[in-house]
Amino acid sequence: MSFNADDFRTSLQYSVQRFKKLDSQKLEEVKKTETKVVDHLRLEQMDMAHFAVRAYIREKDQYLAFQIAQTYAEQLLEKRTLVAAQKDLPDQIKEAVASIIVAAHQFGNEYLPKVKDQLLRRYGKSLEKKINDKPHHFLHPRFQMALANGDISEDRCERELTNIAMKYDITIQSSNAPVPLSPPAIATAPAFPTAHMQTFPQQPPPTQPYPQPQPYSQPQYPPPQGFAPAPIQQPFLNQMPYQPQQAPLFGNYSAIMQNAPALPPQNPSDSSPFAGFPPSFNTSIDPNSPPPPPSD
Repeated sequence: MSFNADDFRTSLQYSVQRFKKLDSQKLEEVKKTETKVVDHLRLEQMDMAHFAVRAYIREKDQYLAFQIAQTYAEQLLEKRTLVAAQKDLPDQIKEAVASIIVAAHQFGNEYLPKVKDQLLRRYGKSLEKKINDKPHHFLHPRFQMALANGDISEDRCERELTNIAMKYDITIQSSNAPVPLSPPAIATAPAFPTAHMQTFPQQPPPTQPYPQPQPYSQPQYPPPQGFAPAPIQQPFLNQMPYQPQQAPLFGNYSAIMQNAPALPPQNPSDSSPFAGFPPSFNTSIDPNSPPPPPSD
């Protein structure tokens, strides 16, 4: 199939519009990686900062290559008549054509492969092999380095970290700083600040003896208003049934025997049941009769 100028122009127009829509997304990705580097620097996490700055450098290079490719697409759109007029690759658009051919599948622009196809139809498919064999003859060095996506040197990481720290006013210590041979001195605790403390004058000793403590007395609180103390409940003796208490049968036997009068010696020949009692004892009472009622 031969070169079609109308398809080439239409594909370039859609490609330029697609570049403009993707520009904000690519820039947002660069800002996100830069924010991660700033956070690690503020937390003094240098190892994580070195790891994050490498991702930031790659996103930054990709965005730079994206901008260069967008510029080349706009340049080809302006010079499309020159492409349609000459079958040989002009020097004026050689760098732009080679850049579009190399980066057609790297930026998520689905219209760039169509532009690449029309360019190879115009200048021959051997052009792509020439560009890959000698890229420095066709590509801009900065565009070529941005697309390389190779290893990033430590010096470049240090430079990027320094630039980001200066941009956000962050003080960092370079990892290439010499390590002191002697251990640092042990820091002593600062003196306790006493300037803000209020001082009181020393009180003189008392001239009068201290008062003696008074005995404690239970305070008498008046009853609250509207409160009447409950009357003391007394037992109703007149309503309680009478329960006579029985005296013990013997009581304190030893005390009774000590206070009892001495008994006369008993006569073995006396068989009277009242033998041994004093003479004043009434012997005429029948011992089997019930006892008299108690006297008042």
